[in-house]
Amino acid sequence: NVSAGGEYTCVGLSHGTVRCVGRNQFGQFADGTQNSSAVLVTSSLANVTRVVAGDEFACALLRDGTAKCWGLGESGQLGDGTFSPYSTVPVVVGGLTGASAVAAGYDHACALVANGTLRCWGGNIHGQLGNGTTADPTTGPPGSARDGRGLRRSRSTPRPQTSDASRVHSAPELPELAPIVRRGRRRGNAASGRQA
Repeated sequence: NVSAGGEYTCVGLSHGTVRCVGRNQFGQFADGTQNSSAVLVTSSLANVTRVVAGDEFACALLRDGTAKCWGLGESGQLGDGTFSPYSTVPVVVGGLTGASAVAAGYDHACALVANGTLRCWGGNIHGQLGNGTTADPTTGPPGSARDGRGLRRSRSTPRPQTSDASRVHSAPELPELAPIVRRGRRRGNAASGRQA
């Protein structure tokens, strides 16, 4: 599959690896560097079934039903229980098992798990985590919404640098949504005015 993010693109190959191209200022290539490239660069990932690109971070669904994310992490979008500025290497999304699909947005990600629930992590200023709040978490595990102030770093504010030694990873408590119910639509539904 192919997925385009903010000024970079990643491709998931049939043998389970990932290659990325474009801007890599926060480690969006998952190759341990911050070197941008106009040619595809092979990441450190293996056993990938799907890769999805967010704005300045990306995530991969692995064959074992777990997921890993990398790149920008200041909104908790890496899913590892931290608000690290960024990670140039993939980190495990804590507490996620049995995932069958994954999607990435601007600063959040979601995974569909085997029991039909949706697990989401990252920014939540518009309620995109589906946890019943619009609080953008600024402390605690991603998606916890412990702080209702909705604080966010401005897009123009420089992001702080960090070293691998200072990065601490812990498992988040991801919010769960009610099971997704799929309903079929009839063609020419007069009530909705939409065609299936």
